[in-house]
Amino acid sequence: DRGLQIIHLYKHTSYILDKLDGLPSEEVNDLAITQHDIWMATPKGLVQYPKNEIQTSSTPPLVYLKSIEVNGREDLPLGQLAYNQNNIDIHFQGLDFQSQGNEVYHYKLDGLDSSWQTTSHQQLRYQGLPPGKYTFKVKVKGANSPLFSQIQSVVFTIHQAWWKTVWFYISLTLSLI
Repeated sequence: DRGLQIIHLYKHTSYILDKLDGLPSEEVNDLAITQHDIWMATPKGLVQYPKNEIQTSSTPPLVYLKSIEVNGREDLPLGQLAYNQNNIDIHFQGLDFQSQGNEVYHYKLDGLDSSWQTTSHQQLRYQGLPPGKYTFKVKVKGANSPLFSQIQSVVFTIHQAWWKTVWFYISLTLSLI
């Protein structure tokens, strides 16, 4: 019950008609489409909407990284992390004033994910990440825009525990000789 989503198959765009467009209710019970108008039956009345007033955004939304927490702390510098600094919370936000909070985020953690994932949430939690080099990437698509934002990314490395490194095993072997 979020209004009526209109999809233009040939233009590859979509638009959501809701209360801000004049619908008295975001629940649409029935629909009729004529040559020039869209008629919608809602629990609060019948609405006529001219087809030529439906517009999609040609401006891509923006996305930015709000904060990154390491083991629940924001004050730790991201970049080179110890083996036990492997719980990462990433907060991000899309800015698309026409979407009214209906943005769809696509994200990927290179080094862990093999493909892009989708969410409507603005926070991701990675717990118990193994040692390795990671690049977190996020982009957003607004509800009324066919375009994605530019990708925002952050790179960090979680180092191996010192007792699991090659140098530790070499020095242990040499000390036993």
